[in-house]
Amino acid sequence: SISIAVIGLIRGRGLGQVLMDQTIQEAGECKAAKITLEVKVTNTSAIGLYMKNGFIPVGIKPCYYHDGSDAIYMQRLI
Repeated sequence: SISIAVIGLIRGRGLGQVLMDQTIQEAGECKAAKITLEVKVTNTSAIGLYMKNGFIPVGIKPCYYHDGSDAIYMQRLI
């Protein structure tokens, strides 16, 4: 399990897509069957990025974050 994030000061510059491309490529090279992730339900920009890259929501993880927020559990088949 790893966490990947883009600091607020540089969001909106395409770095998230670069990280996503690299992650998907690495997963394929490692013969992974799927990639899973959790994203805060209110993080609409990240949810959009993930859906654009083939991730689908498959569940909710209640109270996943330290502030009590729920997470959307998403996956993408490789």
